[in-house]
Amino acid sequence: MPYSGPGPQSVDRALAILDAVADAAGPVSAKVLARRLGCSLSTAYHLLGPLTDRGYVVRTARGYALGPRIPGLHQSLRRDLEPAPRMAGLLAGLRRATGAEAYYTAYRGGLITVVDTTAPVTDAGNPFTPGRETRAHATAHGKALLAELPRPVLRRYLAEHGMARLTGATITRADVLEAELARVRGRGFAVSEGEADPAFTCLAVALPRAAGADGADGGAVHALSLSLPGEEYRRRPAELRGALVRAAAHAAAAGGALRRRGGVTAAPRAPATASRTHCPSTPAPASRTHCPSTPAPASRKRRPRPLPATPPPPPPGRGFSDDAGIPARRACGGRGRLPGWAA
Repeated sequence: MPYSGPGPQSVDRALAILDAVADAAGPVSAKVLARRLGCSLSTAYHLLGPLTDRGYVVRTARGYALGPRIPGLHQSLRRDLEPAPRMAGLLAGLRRATGAEAYYTAYRGGLITVVDTTAPVTDAGNPFTPGRETRAHATAHGKALLAELPRPVLRRYLAEHGMARLTGATITRADVLEAELARVRGRGFAVSEGEADPAFTCLAVALPRAAGADGADGGAVHALSLSLPGEEYRRRPAELRGALVRAAAHAAAAGGALRRRGGVTAAPRAPATASRTHCPSTPAPASRTHCPSTPAPASRKRRPRPLPATPPPPPPGRGFSDDAGIPARRACGGRGRLPGWAA
């Protein structure tokens, strides 16, 4: 396809080549890529060179295919958008508990992304695959995420992405969708029955947001979801909702613990002095309070003494100590394991 975007033409064409290689069923020749881009064969080779050198594509006997750099990009995306540790294991547990394919999705920067799923990559019949989600108005995970956005952000998203009709059940009016999102907020989960795909129903729950994360300032909003054939969903909706809510609660608790650990930075440690004595059996807390049984001695002015030309080594059998003769101790904080989740 000829270039028509606003950015530099060479960058757009290089990305178009990468998209074409990714969308192809197998390796693609340079001639085919040139025809698809509407450029000369020499231009195609010129663009393929840096992509090959950087590992985004590889050249095989049958043509060009995706290179080893691509899985690393997906891994980085998952790490960046992961709301809690070990999300892949949580999705696998949810899949075992329900028999339905499990997903987690995220809204950030005006885009909704299916970040990871238990569905095999070879399952061509699955309607939801990792990558950009353009049917948010018709999917349960899309509704769960959109329901968390402030109204101006929601309106902007709908204006930019539209509300295409996918099936006879698809909501295509903004006012009707806003009423549906109000119901989603009221009951705590979203359902899409045949709105994106007539054969599938999906169910989703938004994860509690971190402080300040409402999607308006770049903070990500996350959701967990399930998809399965509509008939199977109608046989056991309460069971599926219960399993999904439990998994979401586990992810929220694990994510909160991660934020608490990662959000606290250690203050620079001052040398241990007589006025900062801690309990021998108690690690030094962040506030540096003293042991209740050991009152802090009064501070006193000390006469400065000249330093030796060469610092003497510590006496045998003793650790390093400060100039007050008190052995320096390292405060260590234990990290408890997150409780395992079982449906």
